[in-house]
Amino acid sequence: MNEKKQSYGSKGAPPAVERELESVDSELAKTNALIEAKKQESLGVLDIGIQRNAYGRQIDSLIMTCPTSLDGEPMEMVFIRAPRIDRTGSGVEVLAERDQHPVLVKQGKTLAATFHPELSADTRVHELFLNMVREQKNSSDRTDSVKLEV
Repeated sequence: MNEKKQSYGSKGAPPAVERELESVDSELAKTNALIEAKKQESLGVLDIGIQRNAYGRQIDSLIMTCPTSLDGEPMEMVFIRAPRIDRTGSGVEVLAERDQHPVLVKQGKTLAATFHPELSADTRVHELFLNMVREQKNSSDRTDSVKLEV
């Protein structure tokens, strides 16, 4: 029998596969460079830094349970092409984390999540948001009723 020995490249794959992998790697590098070049400007509402789509593409989406400082059990969180918060300022309160990165934060009257709380049966994020709105409304009602005397 005449056996043909398959040759493998430096990555342990046949040369044709390695060429294809190099092509894919090159395209990914170009895509990442474009994303970096088109960085989205911040609204400046929260003192945080983020990395867009840090947990991967849509195919990498997942549902996980993470601890939170909100009352109750750990929270179910749905991550779909989620950004990662990689920096928080001193005025930012971290309410939940994933792998030691904040995923739910609050600063003053602003609340932000890197997951989709609307896709979970857990209503605590929504309740927190509604309480923040009520507090703001109540404080503005009190302010509106104050009369200045001269």
